[in-house]
Amino acid sequence: KDLFLYTYPSDEELQRVGVTGLFLGYYFKWDYKKILEISKKYGFLTLDHPVETTYENFENLDCFSNHVHDYLKYCKYGFGRATDNACLDIRLGYISREEGVRLVQKYDGKPPKKAIKKYLEFSGFSEEEFQKIVDSFTNKKIFKRDENGKFIRDYDGSLVRKDECVLK
Repeated sequence: KDLFLYTYPSDEELQRVGVTGLFLGYYFKWDYKKILEISKKYGFLTLDHPVETTYENFENLDCFSNHVHDYLKYCKYGFGRATDNACLDIRLGYISREEGVRLVQKYDGKPPKKAIKKYLEFSGFSEEEFQKIVDSFTNKKIFKRDENGKFIRDYDGSLVRKDECVLK
């Protein structure tokens, strides 16, 4: 009852009242780098280093849960925020596919240690509990496991991909 106002209406309810979503991208090419420059003119500040889950320095600056989300998406689906950003940059012509692959290999899948630490403090989970939950839905078709079925991780805690699942 208390959450009623936060419940999104069904498709049928939206059709009944005639609600239609409109996106600015319908009317002009959405270029986040141009939007970022406009935002900076009005005082928006970026970091002097990339955020934890990608090579950009302007997204999700003050919300640790988004970085945890990006990491969980990587574990489950095999791609994260760096892939999202690289695909957009390639489509917009800012980088080549080769540069995109390099950036994805460098940034995607690295556990966002600061964000996870904050999440653990917020949630009350221990690191072991969190990792057990993450492992329970990590994609077994993409990531390597040892003879006991445990996921293999690199020196920085990143999951190790199966050879046939490495981006080239």
